[in-house]
Amino acid sequence: MCDVLNDPATLLRIDAVSDDERTLAYARRLTHGNMRDDYARHGLVWDDAHFDRYWTETENYLLRVGDRPLGLVRLGIELSACYLRDLQIEPRWQRQGLGRWCLHWVTALARRRGCRYLRLRAFHDSAAVLLYQRHGLCFVSRDGVLVRMEMPLNEPARE
Repeated sequence: MCDVLNDPATLLRIDAVSDDERTLAYARRLTHGNMRDDYARHGLVWDDAHFDRYWTETENYLLRVGDRPLGLVRLGIELSACYLRDLQIEPRWQRQGLGRWCLHWVTALARRRGCRYLRLRAFHDSAAVLLYQRHGLCFVSRDGVLVRMEMPLNEPARE
């Protein structure tokens, strides 16, 4: 339950193959919009085709409160690890506890699936890095403008 909103937040699994184009368009728009400044700051160019190609290779969840979409989560699940590929929240709903709520949800899912680690990559200067650190993820390495972070799942999540 998200403590900042009156209705409980939910993550609804999206069937990447059969869901309509509007859902993919929403995910693409939200992700591109949220990452536009990061891409510009680091001289990177957004590629819709790249996003669309990997959309079908991840487990995708729509974050909703009631009927309102407020964000999305994209995961790559492997035998040993759950990879958080995207955690995107609508800008007007950021910094209100939804990202933290999603991280707890993802951590619980990864544990239920038997994953030993939660892993992600983020821009080293992203504000989200602090959220990830507060949740218990630690820096593993840096590759150019990206950092790799992970958290062993045999330990309880922080916060």
